[in-house]
Amino acid sequence: MDILNHRYWWEAAPDDLAKELFAHVEQLESDQQSIQERHSLNAKMYTGREDLGTGSFNTAANQITNNIISQVIDTASSVIAKNKPKIRVLTNGAEWSDQRRAKKLEKFLWAEFNHREIYDIGPDIFRDACVWGTGALKIFTKHDKVCAERVPIHEIIVD
Repeated sequence: MDILNHRYWWEAAPDDLAKELFAHVEQLESDQQSIQERHSLNAKMYTGREDLGTGSFNTAANQITNNIISQVIDTASSVIAKNKPKIRVLTNGAEWSDQRRAKKLEKFLWAEFNHREIYDIGPDIFRDACVWGTGALKIFTKHDKVCAERVPIHEIIVD
């Protein structure tokens, strides 16, 4: 079935859904090729390597000496990202009981962020944002527990 015969991939016949979905994702990847190339360039500048993804070994000729880009990003990551931002629940003009509930919610969220180690992966996400322009955190449930993990930006396809 031709992808142009319907508006959305999920409107395809049930037997054609997988084929239509893959065709749609391939089109998205093609449309976003310039973004992936920019990510690759940013990674090369940060690491100081020209051979990313080629499988060849890094030689001294391929390294940028005194890589100021990585030095600035690593310094900013260690200084800025080590802070744990305080979670605030805003209650402008709310009743006293709602303000009290908001304070309790702030304490709960602070504990959850610490328990789920979100603050521990924060510096990596901050570094991703510095290198690639965007850092991503995936929040999901696993075995009825809330989990969080860093997602490399090159693994995300935007529709």
